[in-house]
Amino acid sequence: MHCNESYPYLDIKLGKDGSRKALEDAVEKAKNEGFDQRGAVQFYIDLLILFGTEFQTDPQYTWIKTILDNHSYLGQLEKTSLLYYEVTRYLNEVHGEQDEHLKTSIIKF
Repeated sequence: MHCNESYPYLDIKLGKDGSRKALEDAVEKAKNEGFDQRGAVQFYIDLLILFGTEFQTDPQYTWIKTILDNHSYLGQLEKTSLLYYEVTRYLNEVHGEQDEHLKTSIIKF
């Protein structure tokens, strides 16, 4: 339901079966990282969509792996809160205040 509302293009690009398979794989990855609560799994899927399916090992986002590795003792809520804070900080830096960097990039593109 979350993905249908937030990412309706998944069904268009992947088809119903492809979308279902991708989400099943995403839920499995979330479980492997220790996330099994609904909100934590939804957030993990958001990260997969935003940063790519291998975001947790992508050298561009070493800070994500650091958070996951260095805070494994924390509960799911605490870990997702840390990740949310850092993702928000990162996106603000990349997109710029009021998304000015993003808008400039789109215009140039």
